[in-house]
Amino acid sequence: MAVVNSGGFTLESVDTVAISATGSFPTTGIRANGTGVITKKMTYTSLWEFSAGLSAWKMAEFNITYQDSTAKEFYARKPISVSLNYSLY
Repeated sequence: MAVVNSGGFTLESVDTVAISATGSFPTTGIRANGTGVITKKMTYTSLWEFSAGLSAWKMAEFNITYQDSTAKEFYARKPISVSLNYSLY
C-alpha cells in the first residue's frame, strides 16, 4: 500500500499480507489485505480556523491529537483497511 496523490496526507503503520487463493504457490490468484493510518498535519493561523477545522475533521471520523489550542496545529488520523482478490482468469 502507498499513497498515490498525497495532498499533504501520509500513510503510516502500513501492514500488507498477500496469500494464495488456491492455498499454495505458484497460484492463479491472490487475496491481499492491507491496513494503515492516514495522517494529515493541519496548521491554522487563527483560533476560529483551528476550531472549525477541528470540528470538520472530527465529523469525518478522524482521531485528533494536539498539544493545546494556542499552537493552532493538530494531527488528524484515521485507520484504513483495504482488501482485494486478484485472479488470472
